[in-house]
Amino acid sequence: MTASRSRAALLAVALSAALGGLAYAPAPLQAKPAAGVGVDIPFEQFTLPNGLRVLVHTDRKAPIVAVNLWYHVGSKDEPAGRTGFAHLFEHLMFNGSENAPGEYFTPFEAAGATDMNGTTNTDRTNYFENVPTTALDMALWMESDRMGHLLGAIDQKTLDEQRGVVQNEKRQGENQPYGQLREVISHTMYPVGHPYHHTTIGSMNDLDAASLEDVKNWFRTWYGPNNSVLVLAGDIDLATAKEKVARYFGDIPATPTMAQPRVDVAVLKQNGRTELEDKVPQVLVQRMWNVPQVGDKDADLLDLVSQVLGGSASSRLDARLVHRDKLVDSVSASNYNAQLSGSFSIRALVKQGVDPARVEAVIDDELQRLLKDGPTAEELARAKTEYRAGFIRGIERIGGFGGKADALASCATFTGNPGCFRDSLQTVATATPAQVRQVAAQWLGNPSHTFLVKPGVRKPLAEDPSVKPAPFTLHAADPKYTTLPGRVDRKLGVPAVDSFPKLVFPVLQHATLKNGSKVILAERHDIPVVNISYEFAGGYASDHGGKLGTANFASQMLDEGSGDLDSLAFKARAEDLGAQLQAGAALDGSNAYLSALKENLDPSVQLFANMLRTPRFDTAEIERVKSQWLAGIAQEKARPQTAALRVLPPLLYGAGHPYSMPFTGSGTEASVATITRDDLLRYQQQWLRPEQATVIVVGDTTLAQIVPVLDKHFGDWSGVGQAAARVEVPQVARPAKPRVFLIDQPGAVQANIYAGELMPSIKDPGAVQLGLSNDVLGGSFTSRLNMNLREEKHWSYGARTVISPALGQRPFLGVAPVQIDKTAESVAEMQREIADYGTGKVPATAAEVTKVVDNDLRSQPGAYETARAVMGTIGGIVRYDRPDNWVQLRNAQVAAFTPAQANAAAKAIDAQALTWVIVGDLSRIEAPVRALKLGEVSVIDADGEPAAGKSK
Repeated sequence: MTASRSRAALLAVALSAALGGLAYAPAPLQAKPAAGVGVDIPFEQFTLPNGLRVLVHTDRKAPIVAVNLWYHVGSKDEPAGRTGFAHLFEHLMFNGSENAPGEYFTPFEAAGATDMNGTTNTDRTNYFENVPTTALDMALWMESDRMGHLLGAIDQKTLDEQRGVVQNEKRQGENQPYGQLREVISHTMYPVGHPYHHTTIGSMNDLDAASLEDVKNWFRTWYGPNNSVLVLAGDIDLATAKEKVARYFGDIPATPTMAQPRVDVAVLKQNGRTELEDKVPQVLVQRMWNVPQVGDKDADLLDLVSQVLGGSASSRLDARLVHRDKLVDSVSASNYNAQLSGSFSIRALVKQGVDPARVEAVIDDELQRLLKDGPTAEELARAKTEYRAGFIRGIERIGGFGGKADALASCATFTGNPGCFRDSLQTVATATPAQVRQVAAQWLGNPSHTFLVKPGVRKPLAEDPSVKPAPFTLHAADPKYTTLPGRVDRKLGVPAVDSFPKLVFPVLQHATLKNGSKVILAERHDIPVVNISYEFAGGYASDHGGKLGTANFASQMLDEGSGDLDSLAFKARAEDLGAQLQAGAALDGSNAYLSALKENLDPSVQLFANMLRTPRFDTAEIERVKSQWLAGIAQEKARPQTAALRVLPPLLYGAGHPYSMPFTGSGTEASVATITRDDLLRYQQQWLRPEQATVIVVGDTTLAQIVPVLDKHFGDWSGVGQAAARVEVPQVARPAKPRVFLIDQPGAVQANIYAGELMPSIKDPGAVQLGLSNDVLGGSFTSRLNMNLREEKHWSYGARTVISPALGQRPFLGVAPVQIDKTAESVAEMQREIADYGTGKVPATAAEVTKVVDNDLRSQPGAYETARAVMGTIGGIVRYDRPDNWVQLRNAQVAAFTPAQANAAAKAIDAQALTWVIVGDLSRIEAPVRALKLGEVSVIDADGEPAAGKSK
């Protein structure tokens, strides 16, 4: 799904360069991209006698293996009265098995696993992790133990604990603006009795009613080898996979073979409309159709339809609604396909003051035009390029969300053909405008349903009437499957992991461009993509004394047109090339980013240079983006998390400090409203200059190849006028005692708790030790804070502590979204955990320190799997003036980390100097929080200004 870019997600991507006055004229861009190269995910497969299907993909780029296990069961398989069971059971699978009791994550953290998680959707439940090659036996033992030996480990206490966690996950989703819409959509788009009529998270009533025996019967019915697909991808071969999988999974007996529900697209019989009120800053319009299921050729063609209609920055709906008519702040179209049906959606955030009916009319007008005439050849070619480029970038990762293992498992589970992605690529590559028009007309000519969420008072959704579930019918195991003789004595416990691969960080190669910019290259040849980041000083801190938000606003205006290309033409050109161009700022700097297909490297770099050297900064585009920006700030205020992140910096740093602006980088309405073209030009000329900049390149190229390309397009670039001096960031004293600030979110079902204080600079000699010490407190899943509030109390879906990087004092934040009736209790627990750790009352143990050190060092081969991860570390080397061998120097400090160092570093975390910001329904949280007597309590609004409280 393509949607408007999130400013918060772009905090570290990119800026701009010089316009007027530069002796530079952009060369004409090539008209057509080069021919594409083939992409594939080769695989081999085998099936055990018990029915377990195994897919193997070899990729030797790193000494890691992705383990991805899919069970063909999801919320579609839940009978009436048992909604939420599939997802609840996913949680239970992480609470230990008969031969490995306790937290499932523990041995994986010790081994350095990365990309570890589990997810449930309507159709399947999956569990995945990337592990060092030497830890593969441990991972397979653990996965097989919970497949074959789980029931004895599930008790009432565990069920109650995870039931509470899941219910808080549900509250967390519903607590967001527009958060009720998902449930309304499920109930509306599919009739009662359809497997998709309810959401995966389920109903509170059904979750409350889940009994221990029900849960066990769910496992007995669905969690067998014959209902599973296991993918092993990475540093492995077929022979090794056969031996290890047979050893660990071969003796697990098959479960019943359960029939899958029949495909039921459930095309709507008539057009419909649903309107909701919510505490939101602007109207959301979403129009939806039920369309073909995954694996259907029409589903692939509808991907192209969504791209042309609203799936890209240059799409028809963007061009009309965002750029021409200026009726919306964002618009998108998406096509999501599931096993039984698909969903095509058009979604728009309507500008304040605009009649939503006008937006709906334009959407229908553009849709009817596409259904009648189809896409142009140029539009279709662009959509194909974007589709293929997205696939190439997606298969850089062997595991995790959307990596190669996911692609193979999805195809095997839903179509029976692990290589079905090849069919989709072929369908897309050979699609004609006539085919795309015909499919669009066939499916989007059907009735649709429009959902409209408008500002108002949110009312709780009524749950479906309670349905007494029928008893589970237990079926006999499928007799066609057999088992292999047992080859593992599980009484011996989890296989030990005795050795670990060492990280081989790419060699950093250096050069200097003719314009004075330094070049740092790290070669990565696994996919035909080259990533480039032009790193500059400046950032949010450079707004000090000026207009807050200028750095980020100027940076993100760079791709709104350059040279002779206006905004739409620029974005279309990037899409023609399959290139991604972005720019943004962070606290202490900014950067411009390009991800280019290698086949289109030269024209992509040319476009990148035009973006930096000759941004247009058209006044009309500035006003359009400014309007979107202001709407984005309103959305930030409506979301509890970003509302807190907006007010925290002024509270921590004080008014007038260079860092005293919202952590989102968006500035304030008052400051953004006054930003002019001259402000953008001034920022560009002062900060986006090549002389002191660094170009980071990571990808499929060499120094001999990339430097001439960079010099060709950037070599004669020079700054104009005087460069800005680096911003001096003053020290700030911590408050003498705790302070508490409350922000009202009427009707909230959760409270979002933030506790912050300032820590020394990232350049402080003890920064590594402080980061590791923080990991003990709240930096991992099994850290103290998360284990307390989530796993023990089940008041939260997740709690953590983070210390963000900065050249000046860094913000330490404790973060916990909690159920509203446990707000004060959660604050008290956070205060206690932080105080006990910081004062040394409950010091770090040797076991905790060993866990943190082992996970940090052993996870690095997996953590640096992608070019983005490598680029991020090199970016830190540049911004914080670190040596080339920083990774090795840091690792030496990590390896030497001791409990004494952990406890010495923890003294910097002072519970008596915390600034608390809590967002929730004041009528339910204010009195209990005041009763804690943590410190002076103030009620403020989302701008940080004083507001009236509801109790004293």
